[in-house]
Amino acid sequence: MDDNTLSIIIAEDEKPAREELLHLLKSIKKIQVRGIARDGLEAVELIQSLDVDLALLDIEMPGMNGIEIARQVMISGSRTLFIFTTAYDAFALKAFEVHAVDYLLKPIRPENLKNAIERARIQVSGHHGSEGIPDAFFKSFPKDKNKESQFISIYKGDQIIPIKTSSILFAESRGRFVWICTEDGEYKTNMNFRETEELLLAPLFFVCHRSFIVNIEAIEAIDLWVNNSYRLKIKGTDTSIPVSRSHKEDFCKLMSI
Repeated sequence: MDDNTLSIIIAEDEKPAREELLHLLKSIKKIQVRGIARDGLEAVELIQSLDVDLALLDIEMPGMNGIEIARQVMISGSRTLFIFTTAYDAFALKAFEVHAVDYLLKPIRPENLKNAIERARIQVSGHHGSEGIPDAFFKSFPKDKNKESQFISIYKGDQIIPIKTSSILFAESRGRFVWICTEDGEYKTNMNFRETEELLLAPLFFVCHRSFIVNIEAIEAIDLWVNNSYRLKIKGTDTSIPVSRSHKEDFCKLMSI
């Protein structure tokens, strides 16, 4: 195969949408559609078995949605890139979390699809350099998903309270210990910041400051701050979390700023 030819899979559960994508792709040179998935689980299997360059993922599919597919594939260490297709724009922020090349709203315009694929081609030919996903980002994912912590246990009096990591809005270092903030309240842990960082993993969590780990899905808004820095508004709280200069570049890549 030509070195500049992109290998692609399509994941789309609706037949008319699959046929439309195939029709649009015929006009784009140097691509090879190697497989078509009709649900999320089939998409993961195809991507991992075929090791394709790019996956065109519908976001809402049976079994596993497009965002979940991307996370699963990235955790496995694959360098497959993603372009999301959807009839809704509500998932745009989540698409940025997994470094999507693009987010295309249906009905898909031919020029938008072509431009997105050309961006993917640049990233692949650049071996995921500065314009693509940095190697350090892939190294941040555990190779074994079973090693990810699904709960953090908090001691409160004579009780141990399990807190789902997905419900955590952010973690904050205060003195020697870390406090966990959820929609239900704050909890003091017996962990230091480094220990907490090892439990709250990418892609859901991001260390934005030496004292803060934030749940990306909990970010309500990003405010511009002094010295060209950012402050993060967190859903359901009055907390404003800083993004430090040392973490700003990675944060901008993660959020496609």
